[in-house]
Amino acid sequence: MLVPSLARLPCSLRENDPDHCKALCSYVDCKVLCGQPVSGVRLPVGGLDYPIPTADTALLDHLMAHGDARLEKVPQEISSLSSRVMQLVKSRLPGHLPSGDEVAEELCMTRRTLTRHLAAEGTNYKSLAEAARSDMAKQMLLNESSIAQVAFLLDFGDQAAFSVAFKRWTGTTPAQFKRTNG
Repeated sequence: MLVPSLARLPCSLRENDPDHCKALCSYVDCKVLCGQPVSGVRLPVGGLDYPIPTADTALLDHLMAHGDARLEKVPQEISSLSSRVMQLVKSRLPGHLPSGDEVAEELCMTRRTLTRHLAAEGTNYKSLAEAARSDMAKQMLLNESSIAQVAFLLDFGDQAAFSVAFKRWTGTTPAQFKRTNG
């Protein structure tokens, strides 16, 4: 059962299924907005401060201790945003190179926030995407993939565009790279 003053707050869903939204609306007794950019419930200031009459303090203490113990086991080193962006881009390659907007959305931030945080780390999305493509291209060329195949798999328009980019990255052409390292 919802707290009476919260029952009038709208819920928003990314899903655009009117039947599902209508069913959810009747289940949770509040207005449900379908096809929204994000899913969630907007609470008023202090909306989480409502007392719960059936609260069990012993259970709360137990859960807090359990949560703290679990957090202690989490690695303390938090990866930088640039390393998370690189991992995300590399996970999509070979294939479609995600745009900066797609990466920002996947990391639950705006493109502007992504750009600002990467700048604070001394880099930008384009440099990271190019580095990921370069690493993948070298790996694929060493594994005896053809230059045309690598160009296609790394989302280049054609082999010539790939060759120009590869030379910019490494100072050598893909063919020379294959000969000297293969």
